[in-house]
Parts: sequence; C-alpha cells; structure tokens
Amino acid sequence: MRIIRFLLILLLASPLAAQSLNEALNGNTSLQANAQTEEQKQTTPLSAFGERDQVQAITVNRLPDIKLNEEILTKTVLTYEMPEDLSGDNKRFLFGDVEKALEGLSQYKDDARAQAEIALIYLQRHDYKNAQTALSTALKLQPQTPIYNLLQVWLYAAQNKTKEAQKTYDNMLFLTSDFEYLASGKLALAQAYFNKGNFTEAGTILQDIYSNDPYKISHAVYLIARIYLANGNKKAAQTLFEQALEHDGNNYMPQLYLARTQYKLKQYIPSWQSYASLFILDGKNKEAKKYLEKLSKHIKGDAQDYLFYSRLNEMFIKNAEPDKSTPLKIGLYSAPNGMLTNITGFTFSTSSPYAIKDDKRGFIMKADAFVAKNIIFDKKDKGVHIQNKWGTYDFSTKNPFVIDLEDKKLSMIIKDAKADNIFATNLGDKELIGSLLVIPTEDGMQLVNITSVEETVAPLLTTALHGVRDQAVLEAMAIATRTRLYNIVNLTTDFDFNIPDNVADFNFGGNNMVSFLARKAAEATKNQVLLTDNAELALAKTYKACGTITEDGIKNTQKTFDFKPSALNIFKYMFSNPPADLLSTPQDPTQWAEIRWIYAISIKDIQERLKQNFNIGKLKYFEVSDFSDTGRILAIRFVGTKKTIELPFKEANFVLSAGTLRSDFFTFIPFEKEVLFIGSDTGNGSGICIAGAIGLAHEKKDAKGILNYYYPSYKIGLWQQR
Repeated sequence: MRIIRFLLILLLASPLAAQSLNEALNGNTSLQANAQTEEQKQTTPLSAFGERDQVQAITVNRLPDIKLNEEILTKTVLTYEMPEDLSGDNKRFLFGDVEKALEGLSQYKDDARAQAEIALIYLQRHDYKNAQTALSTALKLQPQTPIYNLLQVWLYAAQNKTKEAQKTYDNMLFLTSDFEYLASGKLALAQAYFNKGNFTEAGTILQDIYSNDPYKISHAVYLIARIYLANGNKKAAQTLFEQALEHDGNNYMPQLYLARTQYKLKQYIPSWQSYASLFILDGKNKEAKKYLEKLSKHIKGDAQDYLFYSRLNEMFIKNAEPDKSTPLKIGLYSAPNGMLTNITGFTFSTSSPYAIKDDKRGFIMKADAFVAKNIIFDKKDKGVHIQNKWGTYDFSTKNPFVIDLEDKKLSMIIKDAKADNIFATNLGDKELIGSLLVIPTEDGMQLVNITSVEETVAPLLTTALHGVRDQAVLEAMAIATRTRLYNIVNLTTDFDFNIPDNVADFNFGGNNMVSFLARKAAEATKNQVLLTDNAELALAKTYKACGTITEDGIKNTQKTFDFKPSALNIFKYMFSNPPADLLSTPQDPTQWAEIRWIYAISIKDIQERLKQNFNIGKLKYFEVSDFSDTGRILAIRFVGTKKTIELPFKEANFVLSAGTLRSDFFTFIPFEKEVLFIGSDTGNGSGICIAGAIGLAHEKKDAKGILNYYYPSYKIGLWQQR
C-alpha cells in the first residue's frame, strides 16, 4: 500500500518534527495570552485549547458490588476465547452470513458474551438503538466485565453522548487498572468531545494521549491540529498536520487538511503538491482536481518539475553483468493498479552503440552512443517517430520495436517521459540495463525493460528496505525477492511484461537506484532461492511490519495466546499493547504506526468514492462479509439504499480510504460523520516480515536463520532455469 508520494521532502523540511507537542507549539499566542507566575504554573495544568483550567476533582459514585478483581482482569484482558455454545453462530458471522449470526446469537438472552457480540455488530452497522439494547442486557448480566463497559463507552462516544461516556469511563476505573482498556476509553472520549465541539476537554485528553501512548500519536496530533485550525491558528495547525504525517505517512485525513491549510496560508505550490498526492491516490477526487486546476496558474514551467521526480544527467553503470539465462520484463511507468501508463514522448541516450529492430520489418538502423534522441507519439496517425537533434525523423513505425545495446555491460537512460495525465504514475528518469521494448497503442506508447532477474533483485531491495543495514536481513530478502520473481516469470511467460515498476510489491526506480549493501546482498546470494524437497518455489510474499497474529501462524513473540476471531475479540485485540518482545517493535517509540494504526476517514469521502465507482445509492452501512481463519478481512459488503455490493479487500480499501489502510486486519467504529479504523500491522500478514527480520538479525540470526523462521518447510537451493 502506498501513499503520499511527495510527502517526504515536505516532512524533512519541518524543523519541528522531532520536538514535543509543547515545543512544537511554542510561540502560539493563545498559549502565551494567560501567562502566570512560576508558582501559579506549578499548580495549574496547561491547556492549549483555552484558558488555564483549575484542577477539578473527579467525583465517582463507587458501586457497592464492584471490586477490583484480579480474576476478572485475567479472564477479560488477557484472553481471546470464544464460548463453545456460540462458536457456530460466530462462524456464520466470520463467513459473512451476518443476519443468520444475529438471529442465532439473539436466542442467548441470558448470555452476556452473546449480547455483547450482537451489540458490536449493530454498532458497526451504525444501528445504535439495537446496539444499546443488546449491550444493556450484557451489562445487566455482568456489570463488572471491563470489556462490556469499554464497549459502552465507545457506543456512547459514537453518538456524541459525552456525559454518559464520561460517567461510564469513570466507573471503569474501579473495574480495571489495565492501561490498554483505559487508553482505549480515553481515545473514545477525546473523539466524542472533539465531534461535539468541546475542544477544551478533547484537547486535554489528546495531549495526554500524545505524551503517553505511542500507538495513537498520529491520530491525536491530527485532532489537535483540527482544534487549532478551528480556533483560527492555521500556522500551528499546518505544523501539526505535518507532524501527524511524519508519525504515520499513510494517514489520509492529515494530508487532506494539510492541503486545505496550505491553501488558506497562500502557500500555493505546497498546496498543489499536497493535492497532487491525494489525486494520485484517487484520480476522481473532485476537491483535489478542482484545486489542482485552480492552483495551476502558480506553476511556472513544467508541472512535473514540482512532483519531485528523479532526474538524471549522466549514466552511472559501467560494468554490469547481466544474466542472459533469466530474462525478466519490467513494465515501466505503471499506475498503482499495475496497468501501464501510455507515454506520449520521452528522450533516451545510451553509453553503448545500439540497434533498433522493428517487430515486423526486422533490423532498421544502428546508432552511436551518447547521442540523445526523442521518441514522439503522433496522436493523429497513431505512429511513433524517433527524432534526432535536428528535428527530423530517423525512423517511424506503428509496430513494436526494440532498442538493443551492443555492449550488454553498459546502460541507457530514459528521460523526460511525458503523459497526458502526469499524476497517473511516477514519470521520473530511469537508468536501465538490457533492452527497451516500445509498444505503440491507440493513446501512446507502453515501455518495457527487457532485463534479467539477477539485475533486478538489488534495485527492488534498495526501495523495499530503505535504510536497512543488517546484511542478514538484506540477504534473506534478496533470496525471497529472487524466489518471487522466478515464480512470477513462470506464471507470466506469454505476457507483455512480468512485473510493473510502480506498485506496492515491486517499486523499480531503475538500475541506478541501487545501494552498495543491496548490491552486496544480491551478489552474495546469487541464484539462491527457496525450494521444497520437490524443487517447487515458495510463494515468498513479504510485508513491512508484523503483529503477534500472522496469517501463516508465525509467532513473533514469546508471549503467545489462543486467539479465536470474533467481532469482540478483534475489537479487544486492536486496543491491546503489542508485547514488549515483539520482533517487529521499532526502536523509535513514536514510529509505531506500522504495528498499531488509527485513521479517521470521512463518511462523505467514502460515499463519494462509492458514488463515482458503484451506483448503490446512499450508503447505509458497511460490514465485513468474509474473514480469514485468523480474523483478517477478505471482503467487505456495502449496503446502500439502491443495492448491496461485496468487494474484495483491495477494492474495498480504495473505497474506504483511497487505498491507505495499512492492512486487512482492523476493527472500526462509525461516528456521525466519520469512521474510526483501528488496525494492526501491514499487508496481509503472510510471508517474510521485514521488521521482524530486523528483530531476528538483532538476535544474531543469519539469512538462513531468518528464512527458516518464516519458511520452515522450505530450504535454500540454487535455481536452475527450466
């Protein structure tokens, strides 16, 4: 999953990125307006959202039958069981037959767990009335169970019933001292106070979350930024939106509000760039399209120059060693969905003499090295022309043709690629090894680099493992990457290309985009792949960060538990702290977004994406229509006023978030105007986990040890071309 292509440079420019919240806001006049003496400051809490408040004692009426009970804590906080008598109806829920599941669970009138499951299902359907009926029954049966009380806090919060939510949360203090439950309740309260416009209460809680809960920093800072924006402090809001994105670059809503805030501050070029980030995610985004057009008058020269594409002025590769026995075809300039973009023109030059061969006419011409030529698509005659420096044509054709280097150890550069839609793909320059296939279409040209598996491993490693320096991790990933490439080559032999260059799984920036360590790892593992005893290749999937529950049953922590997926268990798991010994734990505690993430997505945005792509009428609710055995989401059902549709997760992810949800493992709470997604890890939880591999390397595992951990049934062997 990818987001916000242009964000990196913007964030690196922020001097406030690593500062604390109070430091980041230092200089805000609203904070300074109520300056007091040092003695007063010691006794008066700081509120960034209004005047300093006097300390208020929380009054709680302690119920006589409620006691802090260690047995209750153990049974409710640390376990994810599913009662046997409810398992049949729970399976119906997991398989997407939600109506049958509700019908079956509703028969257990005297079972608090059944009623709590019903309550959460109805809450996620935006049916607060039926949710409250079921949850009231559960609480009447078992008033001391913390998870039911926590669910009540969220149900009240979803309806913006702040008084009721606060009272329930206060009573929870006598039921549990568990940080996970209390932190979750605080988040619910903050969201409810914010939605109701009580910024003083919301801000106080959000500052506490920011200071103490690394899993929720990005969302907390985003809401704080919204408060500053509502209070008219646009400059502080901009800083905080940027900070929210630094903590979690996938957080869609801060990017949207950053674009709006930059426009209000008359920062027209940065605003254009931020809106471009959103438009790349969703090419039908009306707001992004409107402001890109509106702001285009501030763009001087070529708009592509404002998109931070790579630009190359010389060739760097001098002595490549291509492996002729393992050809690989890379589709260049692909969209995020893997389809190739139609290029209308580009410039190329080579460091070796080359020949051009037409698909039907055969050999056409030879040319010398280091002479740049333009290749232009003629929209009128649908032909392709090679133009020399004098502006005349050396060669014209409507057939596919190949630019083939004489010296295979040298390279070519593709520069200044043009497309009708500059947001469709990354149009940066690329240095390539091998040949270039140019395929004319009705709307332009599609470009394919014909190279080899071995020459592609290091560039893919460089982008996938940016910043990773553990050689064991790089070598393990080199073997996994090579294995996957061979698998794909075998499956796509007759296709125009084997892999696209610009998707989440494969990001190929060119053979110039290679680090020394990645090249070293590729060379150290040359021809090594993962094989079964029958010489079958592993699927060798990879993902960035793993939690404790993986699709393959891999245990990433010594602290294991028996997780049985259900609506309530998934809800509980998403608010639990990852174990301290989790292999994928990042060393920087503010960068936990890949382990635990929270996004608030506007229901209006979801409705708009549905309207533009599926005519289901007004969205009533959505729900999961299929889970994996481990609780991961396989498909989602969208229920509208006109019809109901079911989408596989990849398509549903686009509808829900323009494709920015980090993984298919999450729960969600619908509020009046937005949906709060609370999720875990990245990808689909299958294959080798990069962050986990780094953790294993720190435990002194070598590349073989890392691969054995994630692929215990495979062995490392040499691949023989079939």
